[in-house]
Amino acid sequence: MLAALQPTPARWRPTPLDRYGQEIVSGEVPYRDFSLEYPPGALPPIVLPALEPGSGDKGAFTALEAVFGALLVLAVARLVRTASRWNFIVAVTSVAAIPWLLGPIVFLRFDLWPTLLTVLAILAMLEGRARLAGASLAVAVTAKLFPIVLAVPLAIEAVRRRQLGRAIAAGVAAGVVVMLPFLALAPGGVRYSLERQLHHGLQIESVGGSVIALAATVNRSSYRTVFVDGAWEIHGPGALAAVDAMTVAGLLSVVAASLLLWRRRNSLDVAMAAAAFVSLTLVFSKILSPQYLVWLVPFAVSVRGKTAYAAATMLAFAELLTRFLYPSHYDALVALHGSEVAMLAIRNALVLATAVALVIALVRRSRTVLEPA
Repeated sequence: MLAALQPTPARWRPTPLDRYGQEIVSGEVPYRDFSLEYPPGALPPIVLPALEPGSGDKGAFTALEAVFGALLVLAVARLVRTASRWNFIVAVTSVAAIPWLLGPIVFLRFDLWPTLLTVLAILAMLEGRARLAGASLAVAVTAKLFPIVLAVPLAIEAVRRRQLGRAIAAGVAAGVVVMLPFLALAPGGVRYSLERQLHHGLQIESVGGSVIALAATVNRSSYRTVFVDGAWEIHGPGALAAVDAMTVAGLLSVVAASLLLWRRRNSLDVAMAAAAFVSLTLVFSKILSPQYLVWLVPFAVSVRGKTAYAAATMLAFAELLTRFLYPSHYDALVALHGSEVAMLAIRNALVLATAVALVIALVRRSRTVLEPA
């Protein structure tokens, strides 16, 4: 029944990003001449590999992503350079190990690019370079929308440093440079790319989706998976309500965390705040694709103290479970087989536990600084 309703094969496969690069190099204009589901900030890692003569395979793209990965390790090393020796080792090792733990998907998507830009934005702000921080965050947002949640902690830190105007000006300028040419050429195509990032149903990989999938293993006849816009959504009782609940809960959690930071801005730990905000974004997102863990790991392991060790351990197991599921067991997950659904639920429980640990650490950090014993 499921096979008759869905496209075949059901197995998950990454989007051929190299094809987009070849079309652009051949003279096609993205968003105008062909549809592209990613915003303009994603174009550098898509186009640059295609510039290599004879780049007909994914080798050049993989090599570029490996460069981004190496730069990400260096950026995290600088971010935690003043931490204890063990904190430093855990952070750098955890980020360097992402490709081995998470698998080849890391080099088949461009998520290392916006993650690198976001870490650089945090690092720049901590070093007092507000303009670079604002510009880097803006470009990251034009590639993937998730870094926008870090505008709050960066803005609060900029206020504390009396550099908010510089950060905003640089961010707006960078965003205009990236977006304006394509908005002028194909506003409808750019709007479509942004809508693709926002408008999704409840994907089976998400935290809420795994909860519904667990219910489906008990009452399979009431649930089905549907392939929509390049991803598998789970449909059935409670799915729409879960989307609404996750959206509301996500907004409320970000607002609450923002108010906490604003009230205690004199003690703001930007790296810890970034980790908490990104983790909340993943927990309440309607999508939690395998490569999205790349967003969280560098921030979660950059916090200080025992929280970094706990986060590194939980995320390492989450990455391994993700690698097991994608892509070799993805058919079974889409078919709602009990063991694969249980593994996904455990993976998401680890992500949720990491988010809880990071939020608790952020709250404790603020109280410790402002309310010493």
